[in-house]
Amino acid sequence: MKCPHCSKDTPSDSEFCLWCGKKLEISGEIRSKLKREIQFPFKKVLIAFIFLFLIGIILNAIVADNFKNANAAFKMIFPGTTIFSHEYPHEGGYTIRGEVGTLSIAQFNNESLYKYFLDNIPKRYQSQSITTYYQQYLNDESQRKAFRNLITEIKSKTDKIDDQARIAINFVQHIPYDINKANQISSNPNSQYPMRYPYQVLYDKKGICSEKSLLTAFLLQELGYGGALFLFEKENHMAVGIKTSSEFDYQSSGYAFVETTRPTIITYSAGDYVGIGKLTSKPEIIAVVDGRSLTNLREEYNDAIEYSELQKMGPTLDSYHFARMQILFDKYGINPEDANKPIFR
Repeated sequence: MKCPHCSKDTPSDSEFCLWCGKKLEISGEIRSKLKREIQFPFKKVLIAFIFLFLIGIILNAIVADNFKNANAAFKMIFPGTTIFSHEYPHEGGYTIRGEVGTLSIAQFNNESLYKYFLDNIPKRYQSQSITTYYQQYLNDESQRKAFRNLITEIKSKTDKIDDQARIAINFVQHIPYDINKANQISSNPNSQYPMRYPYQVLYDKKGICSEKSLLTAFLLQELGYGGALFLFEKENHMAVGIKTSSEFDYQSSGYAFVETTRPTIITYSAGDYVGIGKLTSKPEIIAVVDGRSLTNLREEYNDAIEYSELQKMGPTLDSYHFARMQILFDKYGINPEDANKPIFR
């Protein structure tokens, strides 16, 4: 535009002439444009500030919430979204490397077969070895026949033989722990409570440590793996061992430690147990199943070490370590709500 005072060209959005310095009359359209240009950067700065403030709230909620409700904190601010979308498996479910799958257990509904096992609970004789006693729960031909379809289904999930064992283990870990039966045994230690056969565990969809351990050993047997029962008499607990190399075995036993009462990592044995803390005694190793070894356990071994270190940090983690813990939760189907609870025995 030309300055009305000196007739020289000057920018149309200038308030004063660049040549004579006199005030210029600016049209309403130009004035509105200037106002918008001034306001726009301010709006961008304000939006960025609000966004960073909300992210700070999210991170604080995650760190302070003891592994729980991280998604809830995120959804309060951004409805319909989520940070961690992993779905933890339920009935018949398992997780392998973060992938959730399901096995059919509806077939374990034969009441007559259940009663057959109930009527044939093995008796323990003094002249009988403890290995022979437990093998009676594993070698019943009616039971093997009943499990045939499930074993076939496990094998159909992957061509990798070692992953079939991983699926079987994680599947059993996700079967609910029978807290009512455990409490009854604890309250009446002199009473006799029949131990479920593997078939009965799937029929009832629950079991205590010894029952879930026997089910795991049975599945490993049918998949061709060597296995043992770890009997911790002092702690009144049972776990499973799967045959492995000396690099990954538990207390030089030749077997990797497997906790069956809830989802956790193969080789992880550093958990706290209800009423006793850590497992400190040397277990009786009952080799009930002969078969191949699960030798490629480097990944689980390293993850178990990291999981143990994260547990030692306590219930409140910074954002980095929380994210590392969440990766392990998702990878093995571990429920975050169980992370700081003692393990049932």
